[in-house]
Amino acid sequence: MNICVAIVASRQKPYDLFKYNWDQITKEYHSKQNYQLEFYFIYGNGNCYEEIQNTNEYICDIPDSIDTMLDKTHRFMTWALKNCQFDFLLRTNLSTLFDFDMMIKWIQNSKIPRYKFIGGSWIGGGYMISGTNMLLSKDTVEFLSNTDLNKFPRTDLEDVELCKMARKFTTTTINIKRLDFITMNNIQTVLYHKCSSSDRDIFCFRFKTNNRYYDVVLMNLLYTYLQLQFSVDTFIQTRLVDFEITSEFTDIGENFSNEAVNTIKF
Repeated sequence: MNICVAIVASRQKPYDLFKYNWDQITKEYHSKQNYQLEFYFIYGNGNCYEEIQNTNEYICDIPDSIDTMLDKTHRFMTWALKNCQFDFLLRTNLSTLFDFDMMIKWIQNSKIPRYKFIGGSWIGGGYMISGTNMLLSKDTVEFLSNTDLNKFPRTDLEDVELCKMARKFTTTTINIKRLDFITMNNIQTVLYHKCSSSDRDIFCFRFKTNNRYYDVVLMNLLYTYLQLQFSVDTFIQTRLVDFEITSEFTDIGENFSNEAVNTIKF
């Protein structure tokens, strides 16, 4: 199984520090033998239409901004279809961490279809998917790439725009469980997003507190724990000592049951 990992990136601080974390990750997973991961960091503000620098930095001449993120992702998808061999494309960003070994097991055990598929962490009612972990089958990437940019309404953020368009093509949508390290109501919180603290198949971790430098440290620490094969629970219990467990319920959409969303404050 081949996966193209597309990381929307920025050279602004502190994202260069997140990039350092990702550089360690890519070195490890390039040595895997049982599956192939190709990592590409997507940058704008380039001097030419598109080019590859430093082996895995895709750089295009589109300006770096939230407003042009859709253009960058769309152009990279077109490039990847011509230059990469993959079954799935994972669209993510620098401040998200993955346990790729567990992700591969999840894809295999869940029998994820390789055609007309989109997966990720549901936003709100479940019809939109977060750009932190948008997993697309190759034919879905082809559909998006072949869709003229003028057909995207441009009324929402890039991930919502991509999801809206992809859902016109895909027949299977699956939620990806995610653990969020965020600031919620001015409290630093670990949020089990559309999942439960009892789940043992969480492989995606999002870092977005009100202190981005703290996020870099948390991300690096969790990655170290995962490398040492410690559980996420161990990380929370040893590094995030002062916490309370609460729970709330979120409607994840029509035709889907409600699931508990457990929060841990630290």
